[in-house]
Amino acid sequence: MIYYFAYGSNLHHLQMKRRCPNCRFVKKMILKNYRMTFRSKYGAADIEKKTGSKVYGALYTISKAAER
Repeated sequence: MIYYFAYGSNLHHLQMKRRCPNCRFVKKMILKNYRMTFRSKYGAADIEKKTGSKVYGALYTISKAAER
């Protein structure tokens, strides 16, 4: 199993289960010194380093297949 930091729309448990059926929620997390941004023309969320900022998210375990 691999640890995956979920943020944005992946915080919705049912959506995460659809994308990664064998995922398991571990705990809520805050990623310090990063911020969420929307860089793509499709509005997909991304994160980037930003001192003093934070991204609220959750830690999951996912399979190797789900990582691909």
